[in-house]
Amino acid sequence: MKLRQSLFREFKVKSPFQSVKDIFCLRLERTADPYRRISVNNLQLPIHGANPADRIQIRLYPLNASVSELRFWHKDRLLDVHTIKNSDLKGLQF
Repeated sequence: MKLRQSLFREFKVKSPFQSVKDIFCLRLERTADPYRRISVNNLQLPIHGANPADRIQIRLYPLNASVSELRFWHKDRLLDVHTIKNSDLKGLQF
């Protein structure tokens, strides 16, 4: 009797991440200012759920040629999601 075994495994998104957008993305890190905002390429973005001086991990996922989704994480918790134009991110270095 021959058993069929494979080294390939089913892809699963592990906790605390919620989507493949959190795994296959570009990553940045910024510090929240006293007004609970961060600056990305001179673009001020409010972050709901952030405290001043928190280190926010930004996961940038391009949705298409003109729009990207920014997902904001702090201590394994998704704080906020923003969709912005790629033209606003022009010149951003990783």
